Amino acid sequence: MTHYKLVATGGTFDRLHKGHEFLLRNAFAASDKVIIGLTSDAIVKNKRLSKIIKPYSKRLVDLREFLKKNNWLSRTRIVKLNDSFGPAVINNKVEAIICTSSTLEGAKLINKERFEKGLTKARIIKVKLVKGQDGKHISSSRIRLGKEDRSGVVYAKKLVKKIRFSSADLKKFKKPWGELVETSRAKERIKELKPTLVVLVGDVVFKNLKNIAKAAVIDFKNKRKEFKHSVKSLLYAENPAGTITPSLVKALQKAIVNGGVVKVDGEEDLAVIPAVLISPLESVVVYGQPNRGVVLVKVTEETKKKFYSLIKT
Repeated sequence: MTHYKLVATGGTFDRLHKGHEFLLRNAFAASDKVIIGLTSDAIVKNKRLSKIIKPYSKRLVDLREFLKKNNWLSRTRIVKLNDSFGPAVINNKVEAIICTSSTLEGAKLINKERFEKGLTKARIIKVKLVKGQDGKHISSSRIRLGKEDRSGVVYAKKLVKKIRFSSADLKKFKKPWGELVETSRAKERIKELKPTLVVLVGDVVFKNLKNIAKAAVIDFKNKRKEFKHSVKSLLYAENPAGTITPSLVKALQKAIVNGGVVKVDGEEDLAVIPAVLISPLESVVVYGQPNRGVVLVKVTEETKKKFYSLIKT
């Protein structure tokens, strides 16, 4: 492999993941020094779930920490990208551009700009995209959507089969798994959290908060007594007590993507777990805590990891 004095690469580097790491390792293996273009906040506005992309200042800190950990910081120049090109266009010392198949067209455009400015075209080195558990490429957008973690672990992979919980496990779920608030203050607190979307679990919470939710899971019962709702269109799922079924997961996935209410034949209590695992980051999952109020679970990478560990396969 040819070794260069200076190469360029770039990206948003939101929630720096295994694919980013592979790209950067290849860049530093190929060159003495690397220019890294880090996209500004203005550029990322058109990306999926752009509102929860970490700000430039945070992405810069995370990138520098990763480079420092690998002893690459002294070999790096990080430049804020306010357009699609950056210094790779005007710096004739850049010998190669390190990209992936998803950024290949951008690398070609940089070379076109270099040619028009009378500069030598840089060699384009395409690095493979890293795949996650489901065979799809790991990406920041999939992480923001809540589908996978930074190493490519797919949260829904544990949910493809019926899961039964022991009585000991069920006792653990009696304690609040998030922020406990008074029912009267729930709507105000949810608005303060500025969620990507809201998922409700339970009939009482649905009655009180349905106007601010995108998805909900109910069983038309409260404390085992019939509970009436006026809902025009329903998704249906079978979910016996103490279980999480593929039927529930599939219906909940549809509700989260398209909006909707899932009516469960059985019990909906444990729907909190798949709701957290398949919702986008920064969502809020809400469920009732009898005689105490409601619990708000903010969906973060940390809470997904915690709920993922609750499922034993």
